Amino acid sequence: MESRKLFVLLFVFLIAAPGLSHAAKYKNSFGIDYTEEYLTPHDDYGSWHKVDMEYSRECSETVKVVLRNALLWRDGEDSGISGGIGIYKDWTPRFYTYTGLSSGTDVSYIPQLWASQSFYFKVGPKGKTTVIPLGFSYINSRSDHETYLVSSGIIAYRGKWIYAYGIRRNQSEPGSVVSFSHHGSIYYGKQGEQWLQLGLSIGKWAYLQTDVLDPEEIDRDSFTVSMSWRKWLKENYGIKTRVSYFNLEDGYDKYGLEFGIFTEF
Repeated sequence: MESRKLFVLLFVFLIAAPGLSHAAKYKNSFGIDYTEEYLTPHDDYGSWHKVDMEYSRECSETVKVVLRNALLWRDGEDSGISGGIGIYKDWTPRFYTYTGLSSGTDVSYIPQLWASQSFYFKVGPKGKTTVIPLGFSYINSRSDHETYLVSSGIIAYRGKWIYAYGIRRNQSEPGSVVSFSHHGSIYYGKQGEQWLQLGLSIGKWAYLQTDVLDPEEIDRDSFTVSMSWRKWLKENYGIKTRVSYFNLEDGYDKYGLEFGIFTEF
């Protein structure tokens, strides 16, 4: 079940992140960061660790390819590696898409397959653009569970401010257990200078527990708050950091801290 939690959070991020893309003079970018997550009760869950690497290439004026790789390990469990590819495609000045595919090594908390397809529609005048996303995702865990995600929302650009809201429908199989969650973010800054982001997510965490004699439906509230900062130190490189807190009802609390660097060339 932990693998679904990890990739649901990734999916929420992908709703808002494409709205921050821009036409820059640099065709390539590379970033690496380290994340440390401390869970309580610590004796039960320990700490989770992750090293992320991301390379992106603007292949043309309308196509951008993103390659992601991560090394993950958890106290008391095996380590694993995940990798994925994503493609952004501008079809018209008012419409673009994102297609993503990811998999990883045979570790319980890394999905066997994660596939995503998102559509983005731009409305409004230049300078006050609003983007409406519509996303679909499929997650095949290494247990007997599958997850189907449908999401939508709104991303509004207002000068140096960006306001993003997303709603997600999660259907867990077996059992066809349906739950919903909501995510909101506020960004302030300018590309090439800095970005400051504050995010909040609330929702239900529901699935059918099948590793017991009598399968039962689990229904828990979840809550996430995060703040991130991305700062250009020079024209083409900089640093980034993020702090977060996650709570799962009748489960655990998770405190996250992330540091990284990035460069454009």
